[in-house]
Amino acid sequence: MSKNSGTLVIWHNLDLLLGDSSKPGPFLAEKVVSLRHELGLTFHRYLSEKRSPLKITLNGTSIGAIDPFLKKNPKTQRSGTEPMFFGKHVVQFEAFTLPHSSHLSRAERRRHDLGEGMRDAQGFYFYRNRRLISYGSWHGLAKMNELSKQTRVQVDVPSELDSLWQLDIKKSKAEPPATFKQRLRQLLRPILEQSHRVHTFRGRRENREIEHIWNKIRTEEGFRYEINTDSPIVISAIQDLSDVEASRIHRLLQLISNTFPVLDAYAEVAANHESQALSETSEEIRLRLVDIHKSGLLSSDPKIALTQLAQVEPFNNILGLEQVINKIWKG
Repeated sequence: MSKNSGTLVIWHNLDLLLGDSSKPGPFLAEKVVSLRHELGLTFHRYLSEKRSPLKITLNGTSIGAIDPFLKKNPKTQRSGTEPMFFGKHVVQFEAFTLPHSSHLSRAERRRHDLGEGMRDAQGFYFYRNRRLISYGSWHGLAKMNELSKQTRVQVDVPSELDSLWQLDIKKSKAEPPATFKQRLRQLLRPILEQSHRVHTFRGRRENREIEHIWNKIRTEEGFRYEINTDSPIVISAIQDLSDVEASRIHRLLQLISNTFPVLDAYAEVAANHESQALSETSEEIRLRLVDIHKSGLLSSDPKIALTQLAQVEPFNNILGLEQVINKIWKG
């Protein structure tokens, strides 16, 4: 070893680790990847120090810091540090609401704890002397669910409180005392609501002023989605059809509504996969507006029609709508 000081850890006699694996090479490679992540996460505050940072190498390759709070991401929301006093000692905690996946870099999205594993990585992150001790639990103060998976709380516990926080001999597990739980229960709700807004703000808003293509219907048992057959787009497409043809189209739309893949969509969102909506071309938008204009559903005055369509999905989000309407309405 060429270093003057440091700690060298050598693994050998790995029979118990390998178990009955028939391909030890790939098996060990997977374990090494997991170990790199755990070391980068456990010691991330030491690894990221500007002055004399800790250096860790694994099989000759340096390990970088893995910040669970994405402090350098401008979209990360921070609560600010909050002190809690236990006699003469202070426990510091700060809440972080991570950005929606659309605001993550490609490298960040590849991290398991920011992708499919994000739900299991929410909760408290307990540190002793800036070393991560345990994480991934709300300790009974909140539920581990999809809407709160963006929330992580950094808790710094001084070593003088080891016994109070029930740190085990390996310093690998911590259990917050009852007094801490009581105080944090009061502060946790607004913190979790920030995580909820990360999802609901981006989701489909129940805005009655907008004529949506899909309607969200709430029932005693829950909710469902159905195609809005009162939308000008739907009406303009079927009003010139015969009663038989119109009924056939209505039955088709009802079938599409009844078979909306809610569970599949939920699974994709739970895995933090970004939805990719197909955008209509300018020609497709123009043809839809031509159909609506011919149907006579809207005013013949383009200024009034513009006001009406500003409340109709998807036209309410189209840039340059006024110019397109003027061109079609004035022939």
